[in-house]
Amino acid sequence: MKTFNLLILITLFAKISFAQIAINTNGASSHGSAILDVSSTSKGILIPRMNTSQRTGIGSPAKGLMVFDNDTNSYWFYNGSAWSNLSTTPLTLPYQQTINSGVDAFEITNNGVGAALKGNSTVVNGAGVYGETSNGTGVKGYSSNAGSVAVFGSSASGTGLKGYSFTGTALDINGNVKIAGGNTNPSDGAVLTSDASGNATWQKNNPPKISFAVRGVANGTIPYISIAKIEYLNEDHDLQNNFAHFTGVASSTSSKFTAPIPGVYSFSASMELEYNYPLYNINSAHISIFKNGTAYTTRSGSPNNSNTSVVQLMIETTMHLNANDIISIGVNQFNGGGDPVNCDNSVESSHFSGHLLFAD
Repeated sequence: MKTFNLLILITLFAKISFAQIAINTNGASSHGSAILDVSSTSKGILIPRMNTSQRTGIGSPAKGLMVFDNDTNSYWFYNGSAWSNLSTTPLTLPYQQTINSGVDAFEITNNGVGAALKGNSTVVNGAGVYGETSNGTGVKGYSSNAGSVAVFGSSASGTGLKGYSFTGTALDINGNVKIAGGNTNPSDGAVLTSDASGNATWQKNNPPKISFAVRGVANGTIPYISIAKIEYLNEDHDLQNNFAHFTGVASSTSSKFTAPIPGVYSFSASMELEYNYPLYNINSAHISIFKNGTAYTTRSGSPNNSNTSVVQLMIETTMHLNANDIISIGVNQFNGGGDPVNCDNSVESSHFSGHLLFAD
């Protein structure tokens, strides 16, 4: 009898050892792929719980053994050589996954001062964070509060933020733009310009206000043939005090303009000559703009009345000046009698003016 009972027991255990086990409340069979199929809509599986010393005291734990550690309040598993905390164990790299979801595939929130997501690369041409898309946005940042930053790029000596496009737009901004730091120190009224390599700096868009105008000549007469430097009596304006005014005695520096900075300047001058000798006329007269003592440009005039021999001279030009270049006006005349001729010194008939168009 004892032998019969033992045979039944052995047969029963042999069947169980080869069976799939289902634990549920609805009598359903286990899934064909599961050796143990546990299902419930109101209860769960309770993994063995123990403290850290009990967990680490398990002798020769099997690879894949899992327990819940009451001291760390987390699940641990044995990876074959050490215990790993499931709540802190990193992903195995490289990690790749594809999903099709209407919600964010990966989301991290950090309520502290650290970064929610940080990428770092230590090799040349590497990328700390790389975003790629065929139709949408590769990398997108959003900020809803004043003072917050949607996308932040920082570099000690390299490039903090770089955009590149083969055929599209590398940078597209809809909103305000602020550029400062490094060699791009902004100032009121400055514009952003670049060198041949594309390195940008802020430069003043408006050049210094350099302008002068004088009228009425001090010269009583203009000699025959010889060039006379014209001295001017009345000042309309001299914004930067770059014109040396005539003070009653002609000198080597009087009635001359000195360029304070390099740039392109514009100048104009006019005056009227009169030769009141009935037997002769003024054959020709010339007015010149002198640059550093040499005639830069010259215009000629002829008598407009055969009886009074009145000649109106006018000249204007645009030229590039270096700092400290000097500009003055000179006049000469030729007449049949070889005589000096009179200058009309009225402010309506004579003037000399100039101004800076743009600085280098």
